[in-house]
Amino acid sequence: MARKLPQLFVTLMCALSSFGCMQVYKTSVEPYDGYAASERVPVSVYVAYAPGFTDAKWQYSSIGPVLVIGPVLKENTARLAKATFAQMASDRATAQGVLTAKVVGVEQSIPNIGFQPCEMVISMEWELTDRSGKVIWVRTVQGRGIEDWRTNLTVESDTNKRAKRAMDDLFKKTYDEIKSSPEIHRWAAKV
Repeated sequence: MARKLPQLFVTLMCALSSFGCMQVYKTSVEPYDGYAASERVPVSVYVAYAPGFTDAKWQYSSIGPVLVIGPVLKENTARLAKATFAQMASDRATAQGVLTAKVVGVEQSIPNIGFQPCEMVISMEWELTDRSGKVIWVRTVQGRGIEDWRTNLTVESDTNKRAKRAMDDLFKKTYDEIKSSPEIHRWAAKV
């Protein structure tokens, strides 16, 4: 019986560590700050968020780690609007347009062994409408971030690095899409 105690202890510890705990952590990444100093689109917009936007997360499995990214995406969306449009309206009634942000998906590849590249992809849908609700512009933009999956001890820091790279890529691409959109510029010239 004394010989079986260590085996029983190891088995019990493996079971508890696999099924009994779930890591939940929020991204600790800084918002994207790489917007070029350029002329803003000369309209006022109100930023709206699709239902569940601030609850956006990535989860490895039903018992795996959870990365909550909604609050950082919301802050990045507000910064994007401030960098892109002439004015941020505090409500829909005073805005010339409404920019609606929706998280389409957050995915992350997980390699079978450590020290392999791992990619996070964040997809967001952007819709700009005028006061009456007429659609001016719609795009789905993906941001990608790659960082090695090292060990289970570095999951949080590695995932935060991937999330930062994916968000930076997402918001840079979105900024470029808005700034180069002929539909947005035609609409802004008429308002």
